[in-house]
Amino acid sequence: MPNVDRNQSIKSCLCCFSKTETLNDRDDHRSCLLTVTADNWMFRIDMDTGKVLQRVFLSNSHRFRHVSWETQGHSVVLKSLLEKNRTRGIVCSFAVFDVFPLEFVSVIEVSRKVFGKDVCDAMVTDGLLVVSHTPGSVKIYSLPCLIRNNIVYKAYLGRRCKEFGGIVGEHPFGLPVNIEINECPPVLFKVTCGDNDLAVGGFPWQYIIDRKSVV
Repeated sequence: MPNVDRNQSIKSCLCCFSKTETLNDRDDHRSCLLTVTADNWMFRIDMDTGKVLQRVFLSNSHRFRHVSWETQGHSVVLKSLLEKNRTRGIVCSFAVFDVFPLEFVSVIEVSRKVFGKDVCDAMVTDGLLVVSHTPGSVKIYSLPCLIRNNIVYKAYLGRRCKEFGGIVGEHPFGLPVNIEINECPPVLFKVTCGDNDLAVGGFPWQYIIDRKSVV
């Protein structure tokens, strides 16, 4: 990787290995490295050559810093830093993309107005929006249902979006917040846990608790 200025340094990255690469020689189906930089760009980089295959400007208002799988091999999620300005009421934001090819799905803002004044953090994983509350409780929501029921328009990378008023993923426009949540969605599961620490995974999923704690 070439030397870059500090404001262009990589803050998070994710290796994306394509199962269809041998069947399709298009660039958008190649295994790649997704990187998120300090100046709010996401790059899709060829794993073999280091060539930049695609670049996406993320936002002027949300500082995205972490990329991870949302659903392994299918979609990724970018998470912003936690908002320090409580007057906006936004705790953090998530940008969801499908991969192979890379396609924008949505930007979701987690707000205290909708999810509760005691919201302190959130994460997206395996089709779930997991919202943490103080002191020590977690509520889980269906991400596909949340997107399906609250999307106001679809937007496509590299194309002008009339509702957004700019080209999606291009500087200085970035990505649109195309999800408007006006009321709290149905809660799938609620649990009390120490330090809001909830791990999701396992086949089948299992719920393990400490009998000394109140759940």
